[in-house]
Amino acid sequence: MARNSTIVELDTRKLNALIRKIPGNVADAVAATAFAIERQAKINAPVDTGALRNSIYSRVGKSGGNQTEAAASVASARPGTQMGVLPEPENATTAYVGPGVEYAVYVELGTSKRGAQPFLLPAVRAVESSLADKFGGIAD
Repeated sequence: MARNSTIVELDTRKLNALIRKIPGNVADAVAATAFAIERQAKINAPVDTGALRNSIYSRVGKSGGNQTEAAASVASARPGTQMGVLPEPENATTAYVGPGVEYAVYVELGTSKRGAQPFLLPAVRAVESSLADKFGGIAD
């Protein structure tokens, strides 16, 4: 009995052109951007004991991130402070950056008694231009 076969041919010229325009590996670009945001957030973070600043870390790709180092730094700056864990990235091109201390959201957004002292959102905005540099011109 003869089989009917279907051949599907994909024209990957446009996809290949897009890939050639990406400066380096996408996972590397995501990691570099995440670490740049982390660095800027640490610069922006208000400092009392240093626990907030020390708790900011990145989880990139499938790596565990530097949560253990951050937790040790937080414990030395503010004993008894609990560290939260950022979610595990689903793939190599996903990254999470944020603080591990529970009170960070109140610092970032403020409360009814204390004004906001944003550090993370301004860090993202400061690094936005590097995203354009890393991925700019891809759609051209």
